[in-house]
Amino acid sequence: MSNILESALHEAVRYRNMEVLAAASEADIRAYLEELWNTVADFDILLEAGDTIGRAGIAGVDGWFREWFLSQAPYDEMVLDMGGAFLMGYWPNTKQSDDGVVERLLDGLELPGLGRNARDSLICALASAHRQLSDRNLANRIAACFERIRSVSADEDFQPVVEASLKLVRGGQGGDTR
Repeated sequence: MSNILESALHEAVRYRNMEVLAAASEADIRAYLEELWNTVADFDILLEAGDTIGRAGIAGVDGWFREWFLSQAPYDEMVLDMGGAFLMGYWPNTKQSDDGVVERLLDGLELPGLGRNARDSLICALASAHRQLSDRNLANRIAACFERIRSVSADEDFQPVVEASLKLVRGGQGGDTR
């Protein structure tokens, strides 16, 4: 795919054309997503792609994302931001989040000096994951991390979706971020 944003698959994702997505081969969808994750640094496009792909229920996406994400530099802020944006859209439409990916996102969120964009993407993705985690220790780690963020950022005006995400994960309570 020479220009991913002009591809037929991107148009299907953008306009939620589930018939085109259902007819596409697994190899084409995987290649599209990997190119998207590697080349598109646009929050809205990644969020929209995550949402559409999650709604389409395409098999294999969790494994593909995990393989791609865990192969990247673990504390690359752009990777954390863009991965968080995709998962923020994807996880609310799935039944389970990947514990290994959640742990990497949490490690990234706890980095000193993490930029606001990456932080906000990670908060929203982790709030989506929190509601479906079976590992209560991991869920409690998210809640504790969010509590620390709220305490050190008490005077900050968060974006509404970030504020809602932080509130949803109080005291071990999960919920959809939409």
